[in-house]
Amino acid sequence: MAATTGFFLEEETEDVKFSKQLEVQGVQAAETGDLEAALTLFSQAIGRTPQRASGYNNRAQALRLKGDVLGMSVSQTAFNISNYGS
Repeated sequence: MAATTGFFLEEETEDVKFSKQLEVQGVQAAETGDLEAALTLFSQAIGRTPQRASGYNNRAQALRLKGDVLGMSVSQTAFNISNYGS
């Protein structure tokens, strides 16, 4: 089954489902202040589904919370993926 995300339909593969679960866990970790765990989970989600922009965006936000300027570069990657598919 495909789900709408942004301007395209995303197929709900097992990898996509698992990646979304990792992102939820990462957000929960970030909300409790465990940014290292959050970064690990977001990186795992990206590794599983590198075509999904949300993993990059979530990782960028966690990096920003840590004060890491690399987060801005990661945000640009997410933007590129979500808008241009590359």
